[in-house]
Amino acid sequence: MAASEHGISFLPGTRCYANGQGDDAIRLAFSFQPTQKIVEGIATLGAVLRGWRH
Repeated sequence: MAASEHGISFLPGTRCYANGQGDDAIRLAFSFQPTQKIVEGIATLGAVLRGWRH
């Protein structure tokens, strides 16, 4: 299950640093979203990441 299949996209952290840092991070953009939508998106992303782990 890919995050994009659920309407969630993110950037690898390395794309957000000029010096190549961020290999242990991701960037989520959620400006102008209502709190409930952010909560749902984080829960969905968590489920996707747990699925990748197994």
